Amino acid sequence: MSKNLIFFFSLMIILISCSNEKNDLKRANLYGNVKFVKEIQYSAVEKFGEIVEQDEMNTRESTYNEKGNIIKSSEPSQTFLEGYLSSEYSIDENGNQICIIYDSKHSIKSKLIKIYDLNGNVIEDTFYDNNNNLKFKVRNELDEKGNNIKDKMYNSNGNLESVTERKFDKNGNCIEAISTTNTGVIFQKWEEQMYDKFNNMIYWKLTIPSSRSVHFEHKYEFDKNNNWIRQVILQDQKPENVIKREIKYWN
Repeated sequence: MSKNLIFFFSLMIILISCSNEKNDLKRANLYGNVKFVKEIQYSAVEKFGEIVEQDEMNTRESTYNEKGNIIKSSEPSQTFLEGYLSSEYSIDENGNQICIIYDSKHSIKSKLIKIYDLNGNVIEDTFYDNNNNLKFKVRNELDEKGNNIKDKMYNSNGNLESVTERKFDKNGNCIEAISTTNTGVIFQKWEEQMYDKFNNMIYWKLTIPSSRSVHFEHKYEFDKNNNWIRQVILQDQKPENVIKREIKYWN
């Protein structure tokens, strides 16, 4: 996996797994009645004292209904060899979210089922392959505020694979996450996480004990609804990426 996808999926683990919000717009930290979001990621370089985008790397799109829940999305696969993956979302009779993931030929690749408690918090994620065989399951432990303070990942045989424990600030933002193997060995740490007044992450440190630590800094430009539309990402104080957003609203 490329370092940019490692960065992206590490960040998603922080933002999505930590969130205790009740619809998908809030989980994605989007303000207003958002209908559609398109993100284009570029490599970045500094020129004449300014950080500018260079080569286009990938695109992600998400579409939301008027209730603020995601109904479809598109993003690059983790390997790039499979091209882009598309997803369609629905709610079953029990109020759980069903996500069907398709490959670039629109063949079913996998399925994800999210189970919610009575307060709308995700308490379990179950992943299946294209033959509906269980791949793995993640069970969440919540605090009294609905924050996901611990999750346990189990393999298809029901054996514990890993545990992630988190700490939160008073605004419900995750400020630390530590992942360990089933024997308690730390393999990944997210630390020193800081946020702006709109709950966007502006700084964090990722440590992989078997490798190294890297520091990320995020700088934003916003639209009138306080959603960021341009993000600059610095890795160890050097330009890494620019992400530009196109956002459409229902009204």
